[in-house]
Amino acid sequence: MKYNNLMRMFAILLVITIQGGGLCAEDIKLSKKISVGAPLDLIPYVIPDSMTGIELDIVRHALAKEGYSCSVTLYPYLRVMRMLRSRQIDAALTVSVGMVRARKAEFEGLFFSDSHLAFSNVAISLKKKGLHIEVVEDLGGHIFYSFLHAKRILGPSFASFAEKNANYHEFVEADKLISLLFLERADVIIMDLNKFKYYRSRVANIDTARPVKVHKIFPPGDKAVGFTDSKVRDAFNAGVKKLKEAGEYQKIFDLYLNEPVAKSSL
Repeated sequence: MKYNNLMRMFAILLVITIQGGGLCAEDIKLSKKISVGAPLDLIPYVIPDSMTGIELDIVRHALAKEGYSCSVTLYPYLRVMRMLRSRQIDAALTVSVGMVRARKAEFEGLFFSDSHLAFSNVAISLKKKGLHIEVVEDLGGHIFYSFLHAKRILGPSFASFAEKNANYHEFVEADKLISLLFLERADVIIMDLNKFKYYRSRVANIDTARPVKVHKIFPPGDKAVGFTDSKVRDAFNAGVKKLKEAGEYQKIFDLYLNEPVAKSSL
């Protein structure tokens, strides 16, 4: 009798835990755990304060589809890559597909997923200004600002152009870039489109509802996840495919990016 009572109490506690959010039914089935290294601050893809974000959610849900759970730790980006190469972690975010192709020897013996998302760095202007920007050189004569290290990330042609332009500056804070655009202190800002959508409605004390024009003058940057085990890589690819087929993949983006301002103005 005591044994039956104990089992009944355990069952009740388990139900309470699940309903209270401590666990979900899917989590209970996850028997394989991997360690994941992610960049320290890559909002909205990795949001440190809540340990959520577009990419973290995609990775967690895709792996869960195949029976894996993951323990995520945040590090500076270069350290994440070093830890993957030295097999100190099982998987790494956010890996540039172009970098892996260009530096194959450094990543020998590692396994990279299909691209699960792409960063889209774009130029953004206020629609009312009627700017026509189709190539980097069209930025000439305009005050244009970008994110920190853009000259390194956006390629040598942009770096060369920006170096010669006195109207160019870089900023760490995404919200400051957006503020400068809507206060009309910058003609153009350059940043990831999803980052712009995420921060746009979060900028305080500034009207950011005015329509903007997006100029796609840079190629998208495909991203992948690096793994030390090909089986886990294959499971991840399969999980992402299932997320897309079920409509869950798009819902993750919508959760972070579908702000009223962005919907009405882009």
